[in-house]
Order: sequence, then structure tokens, then C-alpha cells
Amino acid sequence: MNNILSNHSLHDCEVVSISTDRRKRHVVINLIDHTGTKNIRMTLDGVHKMYCTGLSMQNVILDAQIFMKKEKSEYYDFCQETLGLSNNFFEEHPNLAVLYLEPSVGLELACIFSEISIE
Repeated sequence: MNNILSNHSLHDCEVVSISTDRRKRHVVINLIDHTGTKNIRMTLDGVHKMYCTGLSMQNVILDAQIFMKKEKSEYYDFCQETLGLSNNFFEEHPNLAVLYLEPSVGLELACIFSEISIE
């Protein structure tokens, strides 16, 4: 799952819309690449918790990370605090992962999910 981001550079992509379905625990994030020519669709399924702040008219991604284990990083620390992850979260929930989108401007997002696809 972590390899999915190595196949898709999200740096400088712009988030143009987010769609959520609470009942289906489904989130779709629509992006445009840094050239403004390629549409990208990120789909998260099995969403358990999501934190989203700073949404504005322009939302550009600086960095994207997927965590599948506890790591020493400021991004992970932010996700742990914001989403309320226990120190043993991944041992207790081996089928879940955490996505973090750090903004250059606008949207900051942290999300616990079970499946991701990027097209």
C-alpha cells in the first residue's frame, strides 16, 4: 500500500474537491497535477476517522505520506495526536493505514483507512 505513493507524485498537486460518504465509509479526493493537465482521483475505502482543516479556494499538496506502522516523524506525531492513535494502533489494527497530506497552501488532511487507489 505504501508503494502507491511512489508510483504517483502528489507534490504540487492541487486538491479540487473532496467527496465523503459516511455510511459507506468512502472518501474521494479529486486532484489536478502540477501542470494543470492531468486529473487524478484518490479513493479511500474503509475510512474510520478523518481530520480535514484549512480548505480554501486553492489547496496544494507539499507532501503525502502513508503510515502502516508507528514512525519517528513530525507527520506521524501530528496524525497520532489528531486522530487519537494509541501507541499500539497498528498492532491492534493491522489492516488499517493512515494517510497524511501536508499542505503548501490550504487543505491539511489526516485519515485512517483500509484501502486506497489512485487513478
